[in-house]
Amino acid sequence: MISEWLAADWQLVHLDIDCHQPFGKYGLRRDWERFSSQLDPEPLATILRARIVAASRSGAILSFPSTRILTRAQIDVARSAGICTIVLWGSEELCKEARRARERENNQVLNEKRYDKSNRKAFDTYGCSEYDDVRIEAFSPDGSRWSREHMLSIIASEVSCLKPT
Repeated sequence: MISEWLAADWQLVHLDIDCHQPFGKYGLRRDWERFSSQLDPEPLATILRARIVAASRSGAILSFPSTRILTRAQIDVARSAGICTIVLWGSEELCKEARRARERENNQVLNEKRYDKSNRKAFDTYGCSEYDDVRIEAFSPDGSRWSREHMLSIIASEVSCLKPT
């Protein structure tokens, strides 16, 4: 949802990596593999820049599922190629409650064991202090989601590598 807001408001190309066979779908498989396994961000950055120009956009946003974890080394080499990373964050309980609410909206019940298993690595990894500079709190202190305007404002003010047009 937030990545869609960013794409719309800031004129970004949006690639939703939280889908079936995303890198094949977007033609990024080889470039992503080189980035993720060899820590070489240039091919990925080059193809993203080409898509940005072709779409007459100001940038690109890739939204990842919580099961696709970026290492600190990947974030750092991506930054060296001009690729900015942010992790939208919330406590385990707030994230789980937000998921429960989405499931209720769809007349479904959250499978908590499955949720815990699929999200454990994300909470353990991104909760470490070494990710402080890329984490952005996605929930207000009362546990509700921030409004669209507030969330985009937070991202714009806290992330120096992202600038809306």
